Amino acid sequence: APVVVPARVVGELVLIVRGLVEREQLDRGDAELAQVGRAARGARGARRVPMYAYALGPARDRLTPADFDRLVTALASVSGVEGHLGMKDVCGLDDAAADANGHLIVRALLAAFLGPDAG
Repeated sequence: APVVVPARVVGELVLIVRGLVEREQLDRGDAELAQVGRAARGARGARRVPMYAYALGPARDRLTPADFDRLVTALASVSGVEGHLGMKDVCGLDDAAADANGHLIVRALLAAFLGPDAG
């Protein structure tokens, strides 16, 4: 049976990304503090990857291990600060339009891996 990801979850992911963007802006304001923070937590995405793996846990048995990892890393790479900033800086979108694009991308990835009803 398809795994349906509630719109609430997608919305919460967008809020998480917005919080990460705000944090990144603070980090960029103090490069030394940002470097210390990154060193303490390891590679970027150290929170994002496990978050997605946990959230997608119920769908793990519907995917091969390689596809599960690919979905997790795809979501982590498009939904983070970098993706949001790219939508704003490169595409010139405001927060609302960047959030809408974020929803679209997340739904498209979920549908691609878990079926059309998942997104």
